[in-house]
Amino acid sequence: AARALGFRSPSTGLFSNFTIINVPKSGAATGEAVSIAATVAATGANGRGNVVFFPQVSGNAATPDNFTADPALRTVALPLTATTVQNGAGGPYAGGTVPIVVASQFDLPDLSTPYLVLPLYPAVASDPLAQAEALTRSLAQVNVINEFITDTAIAANTDWVFSLPTRRYSVALDYRTNPVTSAQRAFSKFVTRDYFDATNSPLQLSVATGMPQVCVTTNGTTFFDREEGTAIGTSFVISPNPPAPQFSLCGEANVLTFNAIGGASVLGAEISAANAPVPNNIRDGWAVVNTPGLLTGAGPSAGGNGLPIVGKAYIRATNSAVQAGIAANFGGSWEHRYQRPTTP
Repeated sequence: AARALGFRSPSTGLFSNFTIINVPKSGAATGEAVSIAATVAATGANGRGNVVFFPQVSGNAATPDNFTADPALRTVALPLTATTVQNGAGGPYAGGTVPIVVASQFDLPDLSTPYLVLPLYPAVASDPLAQAEALTRSLAQVNVINEFITDTAIAANTDWVFSLPTRRYSVALDYRTNPVTSAQRAFSKFVTRDYFDATNSPLQLSVATGMPQVCVTTNGTTFFDREEGTAIGTSFVISPNPPAPQFSLCGEANVLTFNAIGGASVLGAEISAANAPVPNNIRDGWAVVNTPGLLTGAGPSAGGNGLPIVGKAYIRATNSAVQAGIAANFGGSWEHRYQRPTTP
């Protein structure tokens, strides 16, 4: 029926690239989108997905629970099952009626809309939770590893980007409360393994706006210099939050800048950006950010379930002896390296 209407089931092969250009400072950075391929369990061959189509128009979406795991859009709070919106501690959501936001047709599809083969058709309310869990599991990391350069002789700076593309399918903020500073968190419970709950997704007030936001805690950072000297740092936080013992990821995309002074950030990030004060004895080297995620439940016994993180490091350096015919600005980027959970 779908083919008769001109639709084919989706397959692998999509790719995308991006370029960030800093015109005033004559710099640029490039990268590639992260691609996820669904494979056939028996053969490992690339699979094909469900035909998914929603009119990109206004008007309420019918049965959104069957097509999204986003707790802000789901409509059932009781009884407490895997298909309901909860409070993050296994209890009923107490922030008010659900849905928090009435889903429009143009809100769908999203990354949790069931693309994988379903046990039965049509989709039911547990299917987008299974889709979101499978995607989150494929991106889960317990350590994020990369390099940094802060050598003042070449005016070097480094930014690390952390993106959590599937966090929104586990936790959402209900801004409907008055005052808004008493906003509640709403959680979707996955079918077999959770990655976010009330213990690792605290509310913090933004220093810039005074508004609450959901932050995800990490477990500190270890710095290494070029000679494998080590220093441990835990006293920085993804802004605009006050300093905390653990640094937190408070946006869907976050930028961690190394030793940025006077707006020296490579990417110029402001909203979800913070400075990582590298120890004085380590100027250039590499670092490990520990992201164990939830340490209890059905996940691995050692190392945690991890957090769904993708990202890159971006560097910039400047030649102070610039003159006619000699370039002044240099840059580069490296994909993060990761350590996966013990049980992926």
